[in-house]
Amino acid sequence: MGTRGLQRQPGSVRAEREGGVALDAPEPITVPRWLTPNSKKEFKRLVVDLTAANVPIKQADSHVIGITASILAGVIEWTAKESKAENLKDQLACSKQVAHYQRDVQKWLDMCGATPASRARLGLKATPKETGTVAALIARRKDAGE
Repeated sequence: MGTRGLQRQPGSVRAEREGGVALDAPEPITVPRWLTPNSKKEFKRLVVDLTAANVPIKQADSHVIGITASILAGVIEWTAKESKAENLKDQLACSKQVAHYQRDVQKWLDMCGATPASRARLGLKATPKETGTVAALIARRKDAGE
């Protein structure tokens, strides 16, 4: 018998009742050969950050992360050029390129799970819930009732 809906939400009552939603652990991935040296540095930083956030990255994701790293390196490069521009026309041209790259990198970061919204869609929680006084009372009451 088929299940209702395409995918259970990780924090939903139904998912918890049925044993939760399990996500794969991140795998170590290799740097694509086509990346420039600056892009390779950004790639390594992205992989470290994504792994620390428990994003389930696989080797197949290396090209998406590579494209994101390449665009991020472009943002850094054009920002440096903008700060060194001598006249207003050059500064404006650089700022247009920076804005273009920033829009692109935001979309690619969202695709590879590097934004809070994309991690929320995956069901990843960045930080554990704080257990304050009220939360501790609710937890004790819940444990006593079961």
